[in-house]
Amino acid sequence: MRGKVLVKIIVSYGAIVSIALAVGIVLSFTTHRVVKELSDDLNRNLVNVIKSVCDSEFKHYKSFLETLKVESTVQYFGRNVDAYVPEDYWNDYQLQKVMKEVYADMQRSNTECYNLFVWSGIPQKMITQTSVMNYEQYGRLVCDRREEWWNCLKQELPLTLWSNAIGLYSDEKDYIVLLEPIVGVGVEKGNAVLGAWIDAEVLEDKINTLGWSAGMDWMLIDSQGNIVRYPSQIRITSEEASELLVSGNNRISIENRQYLISTMRSAYYDMEYVLFTPESMVNASANKIRLISYVSLLVILFAGVVLTSHFIKMHYHPLKTLLEQLRRGREGEYIGSEYEFLKQSVSDILIEKQTLEKKNQCLMRDCALEKLLLGQVPRTVASESDTKIFEKFSQGRNLVLICCEKEDLRDENAKVITEDWQRRAVISNVFAKGLSECFEQETFIYDNKVVSIVNVPVSFAENDEILRREVEKLREFINTHFQLSFYTFAGGSYEGIEGVSQSWSEACSCMEFADDLEAMYIEYDELRDMTAYSYSYSFDIEQYIVHAIKRGDMDKAKSIVDGVLDKCFDKANNTIPEMRICMIYDVYGTLAKVAEEQGIHIDRVPQIKWISTKNGSRDLKEYFHEVIQEISEYAQKQKSNELAGQVLEHIRNHYMDSELNISQIAYHFHVKPAWISAMFKKETGKSILEVIRKTRIESAQKLLNEGLSVMEVSQKVGFQDTTTFIRVFKSLMGVTPGQLKNR
Repeated sequence: MRGKVLVKIIVSYGAIVSIALAVGIVLSFTTHRVVKELSDDLNRNLVNVIKSVCDSEFKHYKSFLETLKVESTVQYFGRNVDAYVPEDYWNDYQLQKVMKEVYADMQRSNTECYNLFVWSGIPQKMITQTSVMNYEQYGRLVCDRREEWWNCLKQELPLTLWSNAIGLYSDEKDYIVLLEPIVGVGVEKGNAVLGAWIDAEVLEDKINTLGWSAGMDWMLIDSQGNIVRYPSQIRITSEEASELLVSGNNRISIENRQYLISTMRSAYYDMEYVLFTPESMVNASANKIRLISYVSLLVILFAGVVLTSHFIKMHYHPLKTLLEQLRRGREGEYIGSEYEFLKQSVSDILIEKQTLEKKNQCLMRDCALEKLLLGQVPRTVASESDTKIFEKFSQGRNLVLICCEKEDLRDENAKVITEDWQRRAVISNVFAKGLSECFEQETFIYDNKVVSIVNVPVSFAENDEILRREVEKLREFINTHFQLSFYTFAGGSYEGIEGVSQSWSEACSCMEFADDLEAMYIEYDELRDMTAYSYSYSFDIEQYIVHAIKRGDMDKAKSIVDGVLDKCFDKANNTIPEMRICMIYDVYGTLAKVAEEQGIHIDRVPQIKWISTKNGSRDLKEYFHEVIQEISEYAQKQKSNELAGQVLEHIRNHYMDSELNISQIAYHFHVKPAWISAMFKKETGKSILEVIRKTRIESAQKLLNEGLSVMEVSQKVGFQDTTTFIRVFKSLMGVTPGQLKNR
């Protein structure tokens, strides 16, 4: 029998070793191929991440450039006329203002834009966010006197017929310039280009957070093979970069070093991302895995020999080994039958396990009850025992009782119980059994005190006397049978599981009055009426009122003032009359200060001289509501008058803009179109569109009298087509523009 078992074990071990050797050999041959595949996948993921990071930046910049392209002033600039008229210089000024606003928006959105410009081919003019200048001035100021940058721009700008990007490099600073062609009127004379300088360090900083391995680098090239972003560690020429696009090779040799190439096309400006990974990194990883595989095989062989010999020995001596383990700690004990000894030992282990489980359940229960007292009930309960306890107190009202023995009340003749923990155990057991006959409860010992959490019906007022009577009965029983006297402190009753913590805090507060009261059963509700509260108009409340009025949230301001008055006149607070007067005048002072900040003279605020302590909270609320409403209406009216005047001035200055409408005006003043339209109608009695049309028609009358044609007048006063101009003119003047001109 023993020989057969040994043969089976040896054969099994040999089979396992053979399988391990075969797997190791196959693994050693496939490691390099798998590592290369993983490396290719990793490189593709990395270049995809580079694409996502850079494209996100390019998309952000392109959105600003696209927004700027559709501006009427930019379109007008794209005419590229040979000679400027006065209107062109005005348009240049307006275009510079628009670019300044867009540049400011870019800065506010944390966009690192070095310069924003518009180039015109025919008049040789550059307009930036700061000024209007010619070619040479732009080269000196913006290009920082670097001729190579300026020559590159002069070469690329006339050739830009679609979205493009170029790179500008120096020893100190690198930039990527995004170019967008502008299609305007008269493009046959030349083209205009909109451009933005991107600080290349912005892309570098974001890409570097990916955590590069040593030797890895990346490059950005355009569709023609021109390098937009040079690698920082690899020297590569423009010709080599162009070959990457044409050949499609995934491997390149640079300075006698082999690199694996991964490419991915950008979604913007027709560019290509290129990732360089040293091939030596792949080979090093493969060699490491191969070495680990060989070492693992040796460890498996050695461990197999050791474990097999060990298991063989244990296979023939299981009973002896088990007896040796159980005999430890029982030296000198007589062992008759080994079977009976094993049976008794297993029985003792099971009994000990059950005892530990009961102790563990008690500890978990006490821990859950402690969380209730401290208000630390988790949102998700892990154990089933905690769930049962929390559900018991989730409905109805809950209060906390604390039983605490006083040393001066101990009976010196009582010799039944001598230890403190025994006294607490007696009180805890009696209260747990006695209270459970009338209420849902949990009683335990916490911080050397007997604590009972009692769940009572919602209408606790009817059960207050029942609970008091039951507690007195239990106290009398304990005093009679165990000669123990103790105080009982009761917190208030509150709904829900959150009320346990508050009731516990109140019961602890009652303990401070034990020496001052003769009663043995002390309730927090009885003590609360004896306590005066502090002054309740804080600086934070004053700031809430001020901020609510300034935001125009009158309902919020009135609600806060009502809360202050309710607390001021609440009888439970025991607030003295002098304190009420101070709080009322504090609220009045806050409102007067807000009125003064809004430019309202103090005489416009209803006076407070008639207020006295005899006035109730209702009269005071009505008075303060009137003051808040007066401040709100005056501030709102003042703001509307100023804004209506600004809108009229804006229309007079921009009526010749064909794009002028309610939405554009609302965007200019940073408000909603519906609101500004209603406000203007209320203040002036006219709509915004009526004023725009009237202003344009009045200007058209003057131009017609000067001899201009109907078509010329239509364009100059801001109408997009002559038909609309004639229709609007006739509706307001009663005659057509031609009839008026003939007269």
